[in-house]
Amino acid sequence: MNNYVLIYKLKNEINEPKILGPENINIKFMEELFNCEIIMNFSNVYILPECEDNKDYIIKMFEFLEKILKEGINFNTRDLIIIKQSIIDNKEDDLLRLYLKKEPIVSLVSGKAIYPKTLNQALYINELNKNDI
Repeated sequence: MNNYVLIYKLKNEINEPKILGPENINIKFMEELFNCEIIMNFSNVYILPECEDNKDYIIKMFEFLEKILKEGINFNTRDLIIIKQSIIDNKEDDLLRLYLKKEPIVSLVSGKAIYPKTLNQALYINELNKNDI
């Protein structure tokens, strides 16, 4: 751990196993997304000094994940891709609204509601509803 730099401390240590995922699948996937080794240990997040250029994005990723976990929303690797892209595009507030304020697109006869899965789908539906397309 001597070479690693502490970049983030989880606000709620209960989130650590949820962020790591089963068999650390989520953290491994984040390492691939950011092309950087990420270590979580006792609610602390560490990266290598060579990864400093991605530091801000990684911090925002962990902050975002903690916000949605606080609301009881689970995530998967597909969500991590969407979250990363939203952070890079500086649209994480829009994405947070999508996760927290789920508005169904349609309800099936069985009563099951269908929700947009990505920010682009939600934006597209909003434009359709406004008749802008």
